[in-house]
Amino acid sequence: MTKGFEVSEVVKIRLRLICAFLVVAFVSTQGAFAQVPEQFPDQSPGSAAAQPSDNPQTDGKSQATKTDNESASVIAADASETDSVKPSGNVTVVDKGTYYEAVLNFENGATHRQIGEEYGKKILEVLPEYEKLLDSYMSEHTHNSKLIYIALVHRINQIRKKVPKDYRDEIEGIASQLSGGTKDTPGDGKISLNELYAINLLTDVARMNSCSAVGVFGSRTADGGTICGRNLDWPDGKDFQLSKLQAVVTFKNGEHSVVSITALGYVGIVTGFSKSHIFAGILDSPVGTKYTASGRRSYTMDLRTALENGKTIEEVAQFMTEPDHLYCFNHIVFLADPTRSEVLENNLSGRGTDVHRALRTKDSELNSDLGWDIPDSIGTVNCFLLKGNVDNHIDPMEKLRWEKKIKASGGKLTLSFTPGNLNNPRLDAMKHELKLLGPVITTDGMKTVMSEHTGNMPDSAYKGDLYNRFTIQSIVYQPGTDNLQIFFHPRNAGLPATPAFENVPVNW
Repeated sequence: MTKGFEVSEVVKIRLRLICAFLVVAFVSTQGAFAQVPEQFPDQSPGSAAAQPSDNPQTDGKSQATKTDNESASVIAADASETDSVKPSGNVTVVDKGTYYEAVLNFENGATHRQIGEEYGKKILEVLPEYEKLLDSYMSEHTHNSKLIYIALVHRINQIRKKVPKDYRDEIEGIASQLSGGTKDTPGDGKISLNELYAINLLTDVARMNSCSAVGVFGSRTADGGTICGRNLDWPDGKDFQLSKLQAVVTFKNGEHSVVSITALGYVGIVTGFSKSHIFAGILDSPVGTKYTASGRRSYTMDLRTALENGKTIEEVAQFMTEPDHLYCFNHIVFLADPTRSEVLENNLSGRGTDVHRALRTKDSELNSDLGWDIPDSIGTVNCFLLKGNVDNHIDPMEKLRWEKKIKASGGKLTLSFTPGNLNNPRLDAMKHELKLLGPVITTDGMKTVMSEHTGNMPDSAYKGDLYNRFTIQSIVYQPGTDNLQIFFHPRNAGLPATPAFENVPVNW
């Protein structure tokens, strides 16, 4: 080996170290994915911009001390399984035209890894372009940036170890059937293991957009049973990639069975319900605190565990609010059972005069400038309402972003809306629609509420549109009867003026 070659190798090593240092610095100070300009379109009229990250702080101390098999909650996941049995024929994936119906049957002795492998095979059989669609979606929202991918992987690796082993086995089983291997290359038409983790941990590593949910029960329904509505507002791709992946997935496992209204290959719960008739849907609730993934768990993965094991709203909420269950983002979980709906406000930020990680009920005291005057009902958008919790009705990061835009324009940019005010207009619209429908609400009435928009077409949350241009799914569900009706964003076209709901069978 020559001396010149030795020097060259030293230079290369130093350059690699410098690059690694810059990536870590980028991750820790700037954030990944959600910090990139123009990454996800916002909800303002005619605009498109990124939504900065939000995270609860805990004075820099590690709060996650329990292992995957430990919990102080009444809920404990059973992670015991054996690889000695290798049955097949436990996964079906059927194209229903507007969505994919998938059933993952754990009742015949298959392990989570085996189920994941079979699920991956079935996905590719029914949708051969699956990897291209996912890769295109990821590339579009990360601008094909290798640096952002590296930053995403950094976040993923911090959260991944807190994901229950069963779910990791499912993800890794799916990934074993894909072609990306360990190469994280944006735009290559393939999905690597890290990229599949990125999709499954998307709510934990990047800010999403607005959602809404409402429930009526007791005197507000004909039979006293709960009717709930939930809109999922996430950015689709330019070629409707996310719409082409929509799925209703049943994790069939006896009394621990759950249904997830989701996308193919996603194993957490964004919207779903259990065989115990507990419905749950997540909503982001930004406060403006700095992002960190250190010592954090995935709240969509934990929500699946909670639904699989919790028999009541209280048990689900207890699991999600364990002191050592810390998450990257402040959030809300809308919950419902056959007789009521409640809202879990998971405020981990430490901000507010009397901070809560607690359930809000129809009778809870709210912050003084807020009000909900409709009996036997409860609603939520992307903000906290409980008295003492931080008032984040004006999204602080959204407001700051628009202020920076106005300053950069030299004052030439004028807005027809209040920057960051995504929540008040939608809460007002929700209450208005409920009152218009009178004292008793039906499932058709709930569809009317969730289809609300101010103009001829669905537009902006700033205008109060519950059904807005980012709505991917609109869901109406009755926990007491498992009556499930869903509007799915069309696979190859934009949103219609009025969403068409369809009956979706529940496969317990």
